[in-house]
Amino acid sequence: MSTALFDLILLWSPDQSDADYPELRKLLETEYSNQFHVNAFTTTQEAVKSAKSMIKSSRPLIVITKLGRTDETLGQPLIETIRQRDKRTFIILHSRKVCADPNLR
Repeated sequence: MSTALFDLILLWSPDQSDADYPELRKLLETEYSNQFHVNAFTTTQEAVKSAKSMIKSSRPLIVITKLGRTDETLGQPLIETIRQRDKRTFIILHSRKVCADPNLR
């Protein structure tokens, strides 16, 4: 069995459910199961705690999150925590609103 190439933090709250999350999880668990060590969270605090513990990992870190709708699910604190500690982390912010508005991008 091969070792994962990347650590991946997935912050996706149940209050943000849409068709994208199940499709993404299925893809990560089937097609890319050997490439990513997936850590899925539904609250920001859990994700931040995990991110802090992964900072010294030898694997590159990838974060996939949404903007969030409540203080418990905001992606911004997670992104700020990671950026303070490690500038090499690749962050994907999933937002239809931001994608549609060039001024927000």
